[in-house]
Amino acid sequence: MTRQTTNISALLVHIFLLLSSSLPSTFGQDCIVCTNIPTKGMLSKNKECTATRVSKGKKCVDSPNWITNGYCQQSCYDAGRGYDDILCCDDDMAKPTAAPVSSPTSSPVTDPTDELGDGEWGDLYDMNLIPIHAILLPDGNVLSYGTDNAGQQGGGLYYQIWNPAKGTTKRAHKLLELFTGTNIFCSTINVDPSTGNIIVIGGDAGTPDGLGINTVLEFDTATYEVRNHPLGDMQYARWYGTSINLPNGDIFVIGGKSGDTRGTRGSPIPEVWSPESGFRSLDGAEVPAIANDLSNNDHWWYPYCYVNSSGEIICIMPSRRNAAVYRVDVDGQGSIESIGTKPFTAHVRNPSVMYRIDH
Repeated sequence: MTRQTTNISALLVHIFLLLSSSLPSTFGQDCIVCTNIPTKGMLSKNKECTATRVSKGKKCVDSPNWITNGYCQQSCYDAGRGYDDILCCDDDMAKPTAAPVSSPTSSPVTDPTDELGDGEWGDLYDMNLIPIHAILLPDGNVLSYGTDNAGQQGGGLYYQIWNPAKGTTKRAHKLLELFTGTNIFCSTINVDPSTGNIIVIGGDAGTPDGLGINTVLEFDTATYEVRNHPLGDMQYARWYGTSINLPNGDIFVIGGKSGDTRGTRGSPIPEVWSPESGFRSLDGAEVPAIANDLSNNDHWWYPYCYVNSSGEIICIMPSRRNAAVYRVDVDGQGSIESIGTKPFTAHVRNPSVMYRIDH
């Protein structure tokens, strides 16, 4: 991955500025949440950032590498050698409080630079990582992840919080010192409406076969901590799975690469997550296009799923012309019904959005 890739990804995230510019931010305007990320050399020697250690050297504001990567940000600040224009918050100010989840306002959000009022792309700007995944948080900030701060994929990736109220400067993008030990590259994410926390579902086993995992993580929007979800993992492994929020607050999960090399390549049985009991499998809703796919059509790869105006789940298989379209019912053990085919050819990496309900 290159700096050009980083810039392209950052360009895509500009749309969040238009969507969230009217939402209140709980970050203080005069201070930021500083991280304390050690350098790779420090990590290799099991050393941590401390104010005493950084005060003995001439790094911090004197090293372009340290400035670019934000190494030992909090310790540099504590040692009186903080980065330019960065004021670290005190502990009692450092973490935002979770905001209640609310429905989007019906009033349009406008940008003063958009003269025609029909949307436009903004300027390119750098971020601290390559944001493969991004989600709007209840407090108006944006969580993104996908690589470490050097653009490398892996289990020890970083997370970043972007505060749109601060624009697109470096101080608006804060790298969080979080290491899950779980490779959640190409996982799927949702907001838990009951808490406002973020649920991170599935990921990569890191094997040569490219198998999925059933791990479920939770990003706490009040403390900015990542942990294994207290309600447990999924029943089935998934990598490149799809998940959508349902009207009742549950989360529907379908597809994804399985963790079993002996059978089908995808996970054919969907699951439903509820905030009361976690995941349960829908054994009666096995997806035929995934279960019977022996020709590498990759229908497990991010199926397109939406909830229609009747509350029904409609799932479109992503690959090939005439791929199946299903209606899925999550009651009890679940059920599935084929209701048509997709009349055009698409690649599994093609994005998909609902243009309007039922269309």
